[in-house]
Amino acid sequence: MARFLALSIVAALVIVPGHATHTGNQDVAYWFTQRVDHFGRNDQQWEQHYMVNHTYYKAGGPIFITTPGDSALTSHHTSMTHLIRLAQQHNGIAVAIEQRFYGSSAPLPDLSASSLEYMTAENMLADFASFIREAKTNPSSVFPVAVTEDAQVVFAGSSFAANVAVWMRSTYPDLVAGAWASSAFVYNRLENYQFEQSFGYHLEQLG
Repeated sequence: MARFLALSIVAALVIVPGHATHTGNQDVAYWFTQRVDHFGRNDQQWEQHYMVNHTYYKAGGPIFITTPGDSALTSHHTSMTHLIRLAQQHNGIAVAIEQRFYGSSAPLPDLSASSLEYMTAENMLADFASFIREAKTNPSSVFPVAVTEDAQVVFAGSSFAANVAVWMRSTYPDLVAGAWASSAFVYNRLENYQFEQSFGYHLEQLG
């Protein structure tokens, strides 16, 4: 796990209370081709699971991205989260991307120690950055509706995913215009051992 300091970098967004409605498009599973290692040690490819809610999108609107973090992706993440309110208020499209080694997003066929060498924060962030680059330069390849090229991207999340949002903003400021971090870890820590505990529970659940 990479050694990151949690930084509070949050986009200034005005949120107006409202009721989100849904059309069912958020239940469709999509897949984006990623590299096992973005830094040259393993050039194999794998498919990363993501879901989209384009109910409120209008041309020129932003792209709101989140990740379930240390859990599997479900349609809940594109229908019942605050991300959808953001999309509704700002005419945006909402995207939830599953993190590598969780749910259906398996870079390698097992969870052996040699496979988990590729479960690093750098690779995790590079996965998201790769998707965002494609979404900004060739949106028709990743979205089921027409999305304006070079749209502004806001990364959102809560708990561990909030840290991911902040790391994305600080690591890839050329790609991510803002971060919405809810209940992020705001104290400095070299190693997030709580994440290791959470992943250990994940391994137990998988057997």
